[in-house]
Amino acid sequence: HEAMEAVHPNWCTAPIRSVIVANAAIGEFRPKAVARTLGMSLRAVQRRLADEGVTLRELIDGVRMAHAKGLLGDDSLSLDEIAERLGYSGARAFRRAFQRNEGLTPAQFRDVNTAS
Repeated sequence: HEAMEAVHPNWCTAPIRSVIVANAAIGEFRPKAVARTLGMSLRAVQRRLADEGVTLRELIDGVRMAHAKGLLGDDSLSLDEIAERLGYSGARAFRRAFQRNEGLTPAQFRDVNTAS
């Protein structure tokens, strides 16, 4: 197993991330949905990722934040609409999560990234 990891680091992170990205396209960010798409139990997915030093929540949050940044680039979308697409309970929960992960509020991110 260790020799395999030396040759193929993060052997299961990439396919799991791919499933998370695919699920993100339909607004599905629940860990159980990721495991179901993989045909594995949630616990099995968590164990495999733990072997690689990452959690499913970290992967989901990373994909969610990347998706959020893309959505924030569309000025026609309100924070409520973005929060809904990302599976947050509302704009406030999205704002808190975004600021915790990115160090800026969604509005600050928009200002910085849409300034000409």
